[in-house]
Amino acid sequence: MKVYQSELDNWSKARAQIKAEALTSEQLNSIDFKSRQLLKQTLDHQYLHNLAGLILISALIALDLYVFTLKGVHGMVILTLVHGFILYGLTNYTMHEGAGHKRIILGQNKVLKILAFIVHNLSRIFFADPYYYQQSHPSHHQHLGLPQDQAFTQMVEPKRILKSFLPGAAIFEFNDYKIHSGDAWTKSKTATLILGLAYSFILWKLAVKNHHPALMIFIILVGTPWVSFTLDRLRESSEHMLMKSDDLPEARELGNNFWGYLIGGGPWGQPCHLSHHISPALPWYQQLRLSAHLKKVMTPAQREHFFVSSFPKKFSKLMKKNAAFFRKSV
Repeated sequence: MKVYQSELDNWSKARAQIKAEALTSEQLNSIDFKSRQLLKQTLDHQYLHNLAGLILISALIALDLYVFTLKGVHGMVILTLVHGFILYGLTNYTMHEGAGHKRIILGQNKVLKILAFIVHNLSRIFFADPYYYQQSHPSHHQHLGLPQDQAFTQMVEPKRILKSFLPGAAIFEFNDYKIHSGDAWTKSKTATLILGLAYSFILWKLAVKNHHPALMIFIILVGTPWVSFTLDRLRESSEHMLMKSDDLPEARELGNNFWGYLIGGGPWGQPCHLSHHISPALPWYQQLRLSAHLKKVMTPAQREHFFVSSFPKKFSKLMKKNAAFFRKSV
C-alpha cells in the first residue's frame, strides 16, 4: 500500500484535534488479564483449535463450490454474492490469521507443519499473495499509524478510497490502495496467479453447465472480486480512519453484529480489529470474547470511540470528516 506524505502530514494535524477519554489503570489491567487468560485457553487446547480451523476452512470451500452448481438467474446472483463474500472472508482468514500471524494451525510436529503450510498458502487460490503480505504486515503492528506502517489507513485521501470501489480496482494500476499483492512480479506472485486461475477454472467448469460460459468468466474474474475487494476496502478504511488512542492501539471494533460480520468478512475475519491489535496472538473466536470484555469494562464514551454501532452511519461520518481535513490543507 502506498503512503503519501500529504496523508501523513494531514494525520499529524488531525490527530491533535481528536479527543478520546483515557482508560484507567484498572481498565487496562483488566483487559491485559483477560487477553492473557484467553491466550492460555487457546494454547491449552491446541488440537481442538486446529480441528475447528480445518473444519471452518473445509466448510467454506465446500459451500463455495456448491453455489457454482446453482441454476437460473437467482442461482447466478447467489453465487456472485456468496463467492464474493467467501473470497473475501477466507482470504482474510488464511492470509491474515494464517500466513500473517500463524494462528490457524498450532503445533510443531511434521503433520501440523504440512497442514500449516497448506493453510498459509490457501489465499493464493483467491489471487492473494501470502508471501508479500508476510513481508509487509509486521510493520502494521510495529508502527501502527506511523510513516513506517505499510498499511497506513488513519488518513487516506478520499479519492484514493473511492477509486478502490470501482470494478477491477483489485488488479489494475489506477488503484494504489491495496495490500494483498505488490506491483512487482515475483515468483510468489506468479505462483499466486497460476493457482488463482486454476481454482477459477474449476469454478467455471461447475458453472457453465447451467450458465453462459462468457458471462461466467466475467463474474468469476470481475464480478465476485469486486464484491470481495469492496468489502475489504470498507473494512480496512473504517477500522483505523481518524482513530486516536493514547492507551490502546489506534483501531476500532466493527463489532459482534450484522455489519461487523459483513464488513469484517465473517466472525473469522476481522470484526474485532482493536482486540486483534491488543493481542495479535489471539485467534478469531477469542478476539470476539475479548471484544465483549472491552465493551463490559469501557464507559459509554469509550465505547462510542472504540466501537461501531451502525456501520453505514459511521463510515459516512468518517469520510466526511476525512474529506474536510483534506479540503483545509489545499
